[in-house]
Amino acid sequence: MSTPLVTIAITDLGNDLQFTLSDGKVITLNKLNLRIKQDSDFVYVTNGDGFINSALNQVIKLSSDIVTSPVYADNAALLTGLIGLAGSVSLGGGSAGAGGGGNNTWSNAQGDFNATPTVGANTITITGLPFTLEDIHVVAGSIK
Repeated sequence: MSTPLVTIAITDLGNDLQFTLSDGKVITLNKLNLRIKQDSDFVYVTNGDGFINSALNQVIKLSSDIVTSPVYADNAALLTGLIGLAGSVSLGGGSAGAGGGGNNTWSNAQGDFNATPTVGANTITITGLPFTLEDIHVVAGSIK
């Protein structure tokens, strides 16, 4: 296998992923806006505008052989790793949100609450929040 012209290191910045290319270019994408997909040869990462490359949108075409940090065995492992990194977004909530002075976004990924789906009924029961969850509390939400 030949050495790739450009290699990439991926750094988890909490709410963002930073892609540092060996040529010095740095691309930072917010985790909440990430779109990730895989075809037979590559894994693609982009922001919330989708996979159309434009001045407002970055599309990064990856394969496991050009990602030097962390190291992935193959593209399937790269896809799984990126999904894991994207899912580790730090949304706040917890004591900061409950105390009224911090971020008012909660996440079950941070352990702020439990979400229990009821298969077949299309419902999810949320428990463990320091308040009664009502429709007005949910401006925009997503389930992954």
